[in-house]
This record gives sequence, structure tokens and C-alpha cells, in this order.
Amino acid sequence: MIENDDGSNNSEVVVTAVVINWNTRELLRECLARLESAAKHVPLHIVVVDNASEDASADMVVETYPDVALVRNHQNVGFARANNLAFERARGRYLLIINPDARLEDAATLKRWLGEMERDSRIAASGAYLTDAEARHRLGDAGFRPTWRSMLGLYWFLGRLSTAWFPPYFLYRQDSAGVDVDWVSGAAMLVRRSCLDDVGVFDDQVFMYGEDVEWCCRMRDHGYRVVHLPRIRVTHFEGASTRQQKHPGFSILWFRQLRALYFHYQPGQPAWIFDVIVLVGLSIRVVGYNFVSLYRGSEFSRSRVGQHLACLRFICRQFGRRGEPWPGSSSAVARALRVPSPSQGRSVE
Repeated sequence: MIENDDGSNNSEVVVTAVVINWNTRELLRECLARLESAAKHVPLHIVVVDNASEDASADMVVETYPDVALVRNHQNVGFARANNLAFERARGRYLLIINPDARLEDAATLKRWLGEMERDSRIAASGAYLTDAEARHRLGDAGFRPTWRSMLGLYWFLGRLSTAWFPPYFLYRQDSAGVDVDWVSGAAMLVRRSCLDDVGVFDDQVFMYGEDVEWCCRMRDHGYRVVHLPRIRVTHFEGASTRQQKHPGFSILWFRQLRALYFHYQPGQPAWIFDVIVLVGLSIRVVGYNFVSLYRGSEFSRSRVGQHLACLRFICRQFGRRGEPWPGSSSAVARALRVPSPSQGRSVE
């Protein structure tokens, strides 16, 4: 029997939805409206953790959604630590981790999602099929842990030819049936709450990027299943918070975390193997996006060229050196975000 914070029984709640917000007030408003619609089909408790937003997001939650549990952080403590704070206030058997810029396909999506989880108690986490506003698949909603094979699958596109030999870091398959993977995206993830007793929570030393990958891989290492569910659709307006930052180092933060995570799972492997794979793959992408940019005048392609060039410069500087160990450099991320270090964060109700 699940108990409330006050010790009373609360058998009605099945899922706690956790939303981490940072300066995305209107997107958060829409996300909560969609979750309230889902609550008509599944008994739902909602927890919002606001990471010191400056756009009155927290006040909007209090005024518009008084039944939502709100945690106000005085500083931006990052995605992982904010989620862990919410987990302490969770009820029910499941945790729905969902971004404020993500939308369940319809009011019954969560009910269908729960049905998939109930099929097998060994499933610790499952992830939705993420699409953009035009219903196009968003690469990066699931995949396999970083190894030299998965890096070849991603950067040399070999995963499109053979997922058996080159299980890609980003899953390409779009079958209707569920697929066992190593990780699913924290943008929309349903987690069996009981598995936290074995696996633990997010690594809160990670400020952002890669914490969902490491957490899911930890679940796999404990013998649980992690499943990608293409029939469960979620629209993700990706990067709403990160687009607010113009710091030139922001484009390589994700890449730095990937590199640190790779060496975390490949402790004895020479660094040059990863670096060569990525150098070739990024160079191919720079040439391709440059061509598209010149031919079509695509702003997206121009931005991608800039991002990949930044990563190439980083690799050239670090070539052959293992660099920072996992969980990466939270302080560097904090400097790029222009917020105090996550270790200085403090939360209040």
C-alpha cells in the first residue's frame, strides 16, 4: 500500500508525473493541461520542480494548477537532482518523467502506456516514440550504451545497415512492437517505482545530458528490461530550455558528456578509437550539411555545421586523451549556463 507524506493510505494514485521546469512557463502550462486530461483515465499525482525560473513559472503553477505539488529551487540544480527531489514526494507504482515541452498524444496515452508496463514486471523503464510538431520521428528517443560498435552505428551510419553488428547509440528502428534497448530518453519515460530500491535514483552529480542513459544502463546491469514503445507517441518540442542559452560552448556540452560516458563503459580502451570514429563521422556530416546549406539555404543545416565544427575542434584538442571522467564536468556546464554550481543548490517547498 502506498502512503502519502502524512502517512495516510493513498491507494488511488497509480502514477506520479514529474516535470522539471526552467523558464518555460507557457510550455509548462500546456504540459500540465495535457497531464490533467490524462488524469481522467489514470489516477495521477503531479510534481513540478522549478529550477529557479525567472519567468514566473512557479507562480503560474500555484495560480492555475493548485493541486499540483510544487518544489521551488533557489538555484538551477540541474535535471538529475531536480528529479530526485521529486521522487521523494512521489506516490503510486510508477513515475512518469516528462519534459515541459513534451505532450502525450492524447488523454488515453498514459493508460495505454501503463498497460505495456503491466505486461512484464521485469520492465523497469519504457520510453515513448518521440516526434516533432510535424509528427516526424525525433532521433534520440532510445538507443544502446556507448561502445565502439554503437559509435560506428551512429557516426558512420552502420546502424542503419545492421543493428545486430552495430547497435546504434540512437535507435533507428520504427517497428510497431516494443524493442529492448539499453536506454530511453528522459524527455518521456515511464519508470517502475519499485526498481529504485535496487537501482537507485539519477546520479545527481550530472547537471545535464547523459543522466538518463546512465540510469537506464544501470537498470539493465541489475537485470531489468528497458523497452522502447513505438506505439506510445509523445510530441517533443525539443530544447525549449537549452535554446535560451547563447553561450558558444553549449553545443558541445552534450558531446562532452557522451565522450565521458563512453569511457565510463570502456575503461580500458585507448581514447584514439573513439576519437577517430567521431572525427570521421563529424567530418562527413559537416560536408553534408554544408552542401544542403548552400543548395537549399537551410538555417538548420548552417546551425548543424557550426555545432559539428565545435565538436571537431574539441576532439582535436583532446585527441588521444581520456579527459574528464564520468559524470563529466558539472562545473563547466554550470558556467556555460551562467548559473551557480549544482552543488550549491537548495530547495524549498
